[in-house]
Amino acid sequence: MAVGPTPQAVVRLDPRARRARLGAGLHRRGGRGDPRDVRRRPRPRVILLDTHVLLWLLRGEARLGPVAQDVIDTHHPAHYSAVSSWEMTIKTMIGRLEIPLDAVERFDEVGLRQLPFVAEHADAMRAFPELDGHDPFDRALVAQAAAEGLVFLTADRRLLALDRPWIVDATV
Repeated sequence: MAVGPTPQAVVRLDPRARRARLGAGLHRRGGRGDPRDVRRRPRPRVILLDTHVLLWLLRGEARLGPVAQDVIDTHHPAHYSAVSSWEMTIKTMIGRLEIPLDAVERFDEVGLRQLPFVAEHADAMRAFPELDGHDPFDRALVAQAAAEGLVFLTADRRLLALDRPWIVDATV
């Protein structure tokens, strides 16, 4: 007797197979013609904020452009990376930056969500050889945004020069 789930059980547990059975873009909740049937709507793009953009928000600085502010206001949830927390902590420890001790709590209070940095994000850093020699924190953030399919909001001219449509200028 074979050990493990039956092939039918695997199909039931696989969400991709479930989506394929339901049809592209259609989620069924009830029977045919049920008013609870809904068409999949495009999900709003989720954004990841560069560390300096987080600092501008934290300090209430007016450097953030109106378009960028609108992106943050309308694309919930906005995320900040664990890499940014790491960067701010290290730079504070070596005296290059001053931030309040409760910065992470304040980010949470304004509705920002923290995005963990995982091995796949580190591996994605290889896709940006043009950032060799650039700030490793920035390279990690760009790779994380790319791996997750996020819009990345920054004012860093070198990152904006990558000319990727998902890297957006925070000053406009």
